[in-house]
Amino acid sequence: MTGMVCKDFLVQRKQLGYYIVFFLLYAVLAVMEIMPIGILYTMTLLIGMILPMSTFAYDDLARWNKYAAATPASRQGVVAGKYVFTLLSVLMAAALSAVLVIAVLAIKPELGAVGELLMGLAVCTLLAILIDAVILPLLIKFGAEKSRLISILLFMAVFGGVMLLGQLAGGLEKLLPPDWLLSALPGLLALLAIGSYGISYFIARGIFEKKEL
Repeated sequence: MTGMVCKDFLVQRKQLGYYIVFFLLYAVLAVMEIMPIGILYTMTLLIGMILPMSTFAYDDLARWNKYAAATPASRQGVVAGKYVFTLLSVLMAAALSAVLVIAVLAIKPELGAVGELLMGLAVCTLLAILIDAVILPLLIKFGAEKSRLISILLFMAVFGGVMLLGQLAGGLEKLLPPDWLLSALPGLLALLAIGSYGISYFIARGIFEKKEL
């Protein structure tokens, strides 16, 4: 499994370098107050969605899975490698974002409170993990191209549904949960993300075990 994870990092090293450049650029723009500082931690959501699709697209093009399943890692190792790679990518993006948020606030403390921004980063990180729990089994089942379309449609359905509910309720602010639930939200989201990611792994492993390569 470790080899599978290293392979994905090596394949994506150029793209990961681009993301680091984007992070640094956004940090400079945040210091200049051209862009909000929140853009730094929302990048974790972007990385959480794009990187898994990129690795699966490469594997589909190279017909990698057929070869990888025949290695000592077996099919189980292939799936585990994808889940570990995706999780590490999101956590590394979150760590870099946290460092840059703190650095920006050290230069421009008036841009926000450290605690609130890091809480926003934590929520975005957990949301990225939760999104990956949904899209990884789809990527294993349908491949990168079909899953990209399904993910877009799913995002549009969720976003459209929230907007519609907001309109029916008289505004999105009417949909906000009570304060006690907002306080507990990070903990609940963490439990949901961790539980969903674990369940997703076993679902994906079952799909890949039955898939014809």
